[in-house]
Amino acid sequence: MTKRIVIGCFALAALSIPCHAAATGETVVAVLEATWSQDPGTSCIDDPDALDGKALYLPASDQVYYRWYSLTAGTSVLAGDYAIRFRLKVDDNGPHKPVFQADDYRTTIDVKGSDFKAARTYQEFTIPFSTPPGQWKAPISCRLRHLAGPAGWADRITIVC
Repeated sequence: MTKRIVIGCFALAALSIPCHAAATGETVVAVLEATWSQDPGTSCIDDPDALDGKALYLPASDQVYYRWYSLTAGTSVLAGDYAIRFRLKVDDNGPHKPVFQADDYRTTIDVKGSDFKAARTYQEFTIPFSTPPGQWKAPISCRLRHLAGPAGWADRITIVC
């Protein structure tokens, strides 16, 4: 059974219990896809490079956007090791300064323009996530922040175990 729940700037496109296996042999816990944004200056646009043809577009800016694009899988996971994969692209991969920050409320990664192998090509960036020791269930939550710099797109966040 598939549920559709709108969350922040993304929608939880599919949450299957039990989890389903990905082509990589990993187990997919949740897939969040771009659908809409409440943030001024951002928009959900058609993008032929996006996995489902839509992406959240974050325009180039000289200002840091302090608004986080908060994403919550809306479920708790059993004890174990997980990975949160942010699928992003930028229009200029030359800058050596952070363009995005992604976090799971405990671990933060900075994604620089130069971290992308090519401009205007999606690439995944991963945050490892483990349930706290002794905790039987833990919620999965993550955030994405667009910083000053080139335009960026986000089309999917995948949580795998």
